[in-house]
Amino acid sequence: MSKEKQILQLRTKGYSQRRIANTLKVSRNTVAKVFKALQDHPVFKDSLNSLNDQELRQQLFPEESQVPVLVTPDYDYVHKELLKSGVTLKLLWEEYVDTCRRSEKPPYCY
Repeated sequence: MSKEKQILQLRTKGYSQRRIANTLKVSRNTVAKVFKALQDHPVFKDSLNSLNDQELRQQLFPEESQVPVLVTPDYDYVHKELLKSGVTLKLLWEEYVDTCRRSEKPPYCY
């Protein structure tokens, strides 16, 4: 069971933030973060038990689930191409960025 779910279950039992932090061995800031997320994005007591850990986390912290995933370069391809004459890292990086932009995914940048 996730810490978020445990925090919310203890909250429904009337535990204070400090007591929840001591019971679960987490920081009070973590408990406060979950409480604030619950205030911003309410979760009903009935649905708390029916949600799995991932669904609960997405409901409490929807901003974190929308973080774009960066595309990792194909390092095997890079190493093979660098063995060729006239190929530079800058040239391969520009090719990588163009590929990412065509697929509308964010590349790693300097």
